[in-house]
Amino acid sequence: GMKLWLALTILLGGTFLGIQIAEYTKLIGDEFLGPTTSAYSSVFFSLTGIHGSHVFVGLILLTVMLVRTMRGHYGPSPDKHVGFRTMSIYWHFVDVVWIFVFGLLYVPGNWDRWSEKPIFFGGAIVIILLLNLPKLIGKGAPRH
Repeated sequence: GMKLWLALTILLGGTFLGIQIAEYTKLIGDEFLGPTTSAYSSVFFSLTGIHGSHVFVGLILLTVMLVRTMRGHYGPSPDKHVGFRTMSIYWHFVDVVWIFVFGLLYVPGNWDRWSEKPIFFGGAIVIILLLNLPKLIGKGAPRH
């Protein structure tokens, strides 16, 4: 159970970063919108870039956790769960921050644009929900 959820979280987090890279490529390449184009684009690239770097660090730590889980490092003793719990808190914090970043940068003034591309908007919501699925169904960190 836990190995599957960790692997799924890593996969979805990597997908999120891939989407962010594709978005940057499109904005900079096709639309000629870069970090220095306007105040909004500067804030956009700063916030999403900082968030993306935190996701990247989280994915590295989640991968370490998955390897340690596969090697049996998280035993029944609660003392062995401190790193797991700490990483779980970090990852959920990064998720919650994304909800605010998304609401701040993507939602205002973009409904007309999204009505033409509902797949992106729906896909973003699905990814956010899937990243939080273990917490939503109560199968996150090991319990003691």
